[in-house]
Amino acid sequence: VHWTVSCTLRRRFAQNDKPFVWMMSIFMLSAIQLETIAKKTTLRLICQKRKEGIIMAIRKVRVVGDSVLTKKCKEVKAMTPRLQELIDDMFDTMYDAGGVGLAAPQVGVLRRIIVVDAGDDPRVLINPRIVESEGSQTDDEGCLSYPGKYGKVTRPKRVVVEGFDRDMQPVRYEAEDLLARDFCHEIDHLEGKMYMELVEGEIHDVQVEEDRANAENR
Repeated sequence: VHWTVSCTLRRRFAQNDKPFVWMMSIFMLSAIQLETIAKKTTLRLICQKRKEGIIMAIRKVRVVGDSVLTKKCKEVKAMTPRLQELIDDMFDTMYDAGGVGLAAPQVGVLRRIIVVDAGDDPRVLINPRIVESEGSQTDDEGCLSYPGKYGKVTRPKRVVVEGFDRDMQPVRYEAEDLLARDFCHEIDHLEGKMYMELVEGEIHDVQVEEDRANAENR
């Protein structure tokens, strides 16, 4: 049956049956769009389950003092089952720690992979790079690899980031505000850099500031 159908399709394409070719092109485009939507929906559902603690595979988050955080990461040449597992574990680890982003070196793997979730949509970026940036924003910034601390950091207001998804398909994201900051922060990790290098003024202790705010509100 499959062979007969295949021959029929080839013959009609060869005959330049324009209505048929047009119809098949629309069908193929719709199939690709549906596959893309399905992948995004699956990733969103998996990440939601992880947020709720249903699926958890937590890796150790490396903290300041670990030399892996100062090293430049290598590009990913091809996707492997081990890297797929790494991506899943990175989401689990990020959600467990209450973060909005995580880079592979933060779990001890020197590969150019980041995961982010600023509250709108979980994203994976492999070999990410910032291709456009504009404006500026200054706000508090912290890091899972430097827990309990934060400082004022100026980042671009808007960025455009390109890279690959977990199927090694090209992706391009435009981001503003928190998501733009998130991308910049995590991509810095891939270069062996941390936000403390950019802090304007002092690095503060989170608990001290919370206590101060509570005292002012009494």
